[in-house]
Amino acid sequence: MIGAKFALAHARRRALDYMVSEIVIYRSAEPLFNHATGAITAGMENVIYRGTARIWGSSGAQTFSFGQSDGGIQLNYASIPWDTDPVPKRHDILYLVSTEIDAVLEGRTFSIVDVETGGQFRATRRLSIYRVEESQFFQDTP
Repeated sequence: MIGAKFALAHARRRALDYMVSEIVIYRSAEPLFNHATGAITAGMENVIYRGTARIWGSSGAQTFSFGQSDGGIQLNYASIPWDTDPVPKRHDILYLVSTEIDAVLEGRTFSIVDVETGGQFRATRRLSIYRVEESQFFQDTP
């Protein structure tokens, strides 16, 4: 059993070596309904993780059309340490603070689509993340 514990610790240490990005993961609280006005306001955002991550699988946006304009959907992956608590879940928001991999991604916000185990040793939690990029031609009409 010592061999398995050593292998797990080694896999987790090596996974951390590749985490060269800084991220923040937010979870929104339930929206609030005001009975007097009938208005719904967004719930406050709670930080559930702030720390290192590996951002990978970056590819250019796939284009789609909205009427006469184009937009894009960008799919990526993020790995965070296994023992993160609470565990991120679908619809949480990942904000990429900084990265050594691709400075173009810095400052971008992604939505978490799926949370998976990161390999056989469960060294990381792998997150499928995406963002929709608006066309430069999208604008409010007066």
